[in-house]
Amino acid sequence: MSDQSKKQGIQANTSQNKTFSKMNKKSQKEIICFCNQIPKDEIVKAMQEGACTLNEIYDKTTAGVGPCGGSCRRKIAPLLEEFLKSKKL
Repeated sequence: MSDQSKKQGIQANTSQNKTFSKMNKKSQKEIICFCNQIPKDEIVKAMQEGACTLNEIYDKTTAGVGPCGGSCRRKIAPLLEEFLKSKKL
């Protein structure tokens, strides 16, 4: 194998590793609402943009209003409570 082909193989492998790393980071986001695939960071963003009630979070993100009937609401309420407490400090 020539040095050139070895170099190309290393570059291709490095590129694949970077792509896999990006995919892996995306897949590691904590999903709060599985019905609508809403990650925690999207809920936090909605709160930072002014959603200060559960209904406002549901409206902005569609979390909590899926076909399951809102089983993720028990995860969203503590997030909102913690956010509101930190906002008052």
